[in-house]
Amino acid sequence: MNKREKMKLAQAVAAGNAPSVWKRLPEMRTAGVRSASRAMVPLAAAIDATDALFLSVVLSNPGDRRRTISLHSWTQQDGVLTCLPYEPGKPERGQAVSRMITHHLLDMFADIVRRWPRTAIPRQIGIITDGHGICFHPAYPDGIDPRWLHAHLSGRDPACEILPVSPEGYLGVICAGVATTRH
Repeated sequence: MNKREKMKLAQAVAAGNAPSVWKRLPEMRTAGVRSASRAMVPLAAAIDATDALFLSVVLSNPGDRRRTISLHSWTQQDGVLTCLPYEPGKPERGQAVSRMITHHLLDMFADIVRRWPRTAIPRQIGIITDGHGICFHPAYPDGIDPRWLHAHLSGRDPACEILPVSPEGYLGVICAGVATTRH
């Protein structure tokens, strides 16, 4: 799917939705957010290399030394926006992207994880990215549950924006329509 087709799909998903409001995730350390911003270039390239509209980056076993990071693509399957494991065509490409971004995202993930008591840390913590910005939904912390997007688009429970998403990008178009409101 080329960029024009992806944008048409994003616009179709956004149709009928009012602009969404983004919440802020309080007490994010500047160093972690700055480091995470360095992961955006390889993530944007990963989105461009596939049919993905945006990606979820998932940290499994966040409270354990055996933690792993995996990528998941948000694409359309049978007319529904679905999150599936990232498959760039070449398995080594996905592994290379994971290696490039891991050290940049660990501080930010640590800031997110510390919001839970040690005994209640979710098995997976996931962020959603358009390759420009990063968002996270505390009610759906795994980053791959499609209910986060429904809750955000409905206005019932907005996601938190850590780094601003691009208003011209696929996620920005889906979540904001014409403009994004930030609180």
